[in-house]
Amino acid sequence: MKRLAAAAALVLALTGCAVTGQPAGPSVVAEWNGVTVTTDDVAAYTEAFDALDAPTDTGAIVTMLLLKPTVDQTAAANGLLYSDSDLDSDAQMWIAAAAGEQVPVTDEMRDAVRQTKSVWDLFGIGDVATPILDAVQEIQTDATSSPLVGAFSADQYYTSLNNAGTAASNQTAVMGNVAYLELRTTSGFTPNAQQPWMVGEQPATAPAAGDSATPSATPAP
Repeated sequence: MKRLAAAAALVLALTGCAVTGQPAGPSVVAEWNGVTVTTDDVAAYTEAFDALDAPTDTGAIVTMLLLKPTVDQTAAANGLLYSDSDLDSDAQMWIAAAAGEQVPVTDEMRDAVRQTKSVWDLFGIGDVATPILDAVQEIQTDATSSPLVGAFSADQYYTSLNNAGTAASNQTAVMGNVAYLELRTTSGFTPNAQQPWMVGEQPATAPAAGDSATPSATPAP
């Protein structure tokens, strides 16, 4: 019941944040390249991560859903196909890692596991993750998003990915094969940041000459 109430509150918050001039309707959280992330999508995946006893930030969920088609296509192209039984097993291990209560695994819970595991495995293979990095750059340039989550930043995504990858590597001895669940926090949106629309537009800070937007470290398998 608490999880349902939290998801309902999230929908109300996201719906209520539409402002004049925003390109998306009040039920749309973000759009990019034919991908539309709605308040219902965010609520469903918020419930899924909560049921996995692995809650994450709204921005991380929006990031995951924007990248989902790219991640799915890249994973399939590289033979990373996970059966429902594999995903169910991992979901149960996620819950066990948090000493949580086991619950029936839903489709959204499976997909939350699939998306997180795919990103971990793809970056662990090496250059095959290039389509994801390309998509991240395009999202920064072309996506529209609700003011509640703010603007997507490629640099924020890379920093978040590297931090999550380091955390996963450090947790391997404790969590074993599901340490990759740390990547659920990867986000191109700044968590809990005051957004420019709240205080007036702020100029973007351009990277210094010679700076690279490519992650300096990527998760290892």
